[in-house]
Amino acid sequence: MSKKKSDLWTHWAMAMVVMVIICTMSWSDTFTVTSTDDSGPGSLREAIESANANAGLDLIAFNIPGPGPHTIQPIPLPPLEPYPILALPMITDPVIIDGYTQPGAASATHSSPATLLIEIDGIHAIDDYWVNGLSIAAGSCTIRGLVINHFGDCGIRIHENGGNTIQGNYLGTDPAGTEARPNHDSGIGIGTSGNLIGGTTPAARNVLSGNGACGIGVGGTGNTVLGNY
Repeated sequence: MSKKKSDLWTHWAMAMVVMVIICTMSWSDTFTVTSTDDSGPGSLREAIESANANAGLDLIAFNIPGPGPHTIQPIPLPPLEPYPILALPMITDPVIIDGYTQPGAASATHSSPATLLIEIDGIHAIDDYWVNGLSIAAGSCTIRGLVINHFGDCGIRIHENGGNTIQGNYLGTDPAGTEARPNHDSGIGIGTSGNLIGGTTPAARNVLSGNGACGIGVGGTGNTVLGNY
């Protein structure tokens, strides 16, 4: 087998293993977002804070009333050393943030695009070049089924630790995936190793479009970027 074919097979196998793990993994607790408010009970901010404080893998699910799309517009926080200004709390403990848990949301198939109903809009941070949408310092996190746009830096930034999975998101577009709503730098910024971005199935692929610098900025080694568009 040629090296090129061997590498493709390795990437495909890794993607399949990760998809099986996601489908069969269990978590300690579920924190459900029920409001588009920036803070307070039922907010995404509170859910991330609760997951950070609860050791072990947790699930952040969504059940916001109404048909959607539902737009969350975080107000940036003061800097927390050694990190820059944050739109939402730094993710410091493993978590699955799953936008597909919102009623009515659906992942893409071979015959139809995804229906994404949770949008994280950085309009309050669009002029600050250091603010990311979701900031990850923990390893073994999964981010899926979200629309993230209008942030001054990246839609998702992986700062520390590897083994994270980013699948089925729209980064730099509107919820329909048809209009550019750029993140100023990249859709995804990676500073660590061993992360999986995308996959071989329609449900796993990220849409990265309209961002200011690039779709994905990779600063680490051993990452798998596959099937995105």
